[in-house]
Amino acid sequence: MSKARKQTNTERINNVFDVYVAPLFLLGVGLILIVLAFTISFPKANNLSEVRGHLSSYYFNQTGRGRDDYATIISLQEGSRFWTHAITKETVEAILKEKGVEVRFYVDPYSTAVPMDGDAVKAYGLWINGREIQSPDESISRDKVIVRFCFPAVGIFSTVIAILVYRRNKKKYAGY
Repeated sequence: MSKARKQTNTERINNVFDVYVAPLFLLGVGLILIVLAFTISFPKANNLSEVRGHLSSYYFNQTGRGRDDYATIISLQEGSRFWTHAITKETVEAILKEKGVEVRFYVDPYSTAVPMDGDAVKAYGLWINGREIQSPDESISRDKVIVRFCFPAVGIFSTVIAILVYRRNKKKYAGY
């Protein structure tokens, strides 16, 4: 019959973290994402407010680590700034040819979202010199797909990882 060796305080802390804290954190993140997928609301296109102006400048703001994880932030001569995914780095020069072009987009006047890069608000739809680049409905649909499908997928993945981590670490520390 073998004696179980006595754990040090550091080993006990690691045990608690590995077996309980880490899996509970992953489980919590997973459940929050799943709940958010069904509770986040989206604006209706007919409730959006139109904004018009003239192009002052634009730049790209990196939003993630991937090559295509960025938003285009556009400043208008009239002072407003907005961000959109409707324009890519590959298409920007053909669309935003020169300063002063007419720009039209819509914003959600009731949005509680934090502006990007200071004061740039989310744009729904985009027209440049009267040419539609993206409709508000397309913009809203894109957001819905991300929230309704990607959030639950990541949430389920996080929950499964939490269960696997718990099981593995429970066995790992069973001898203590």
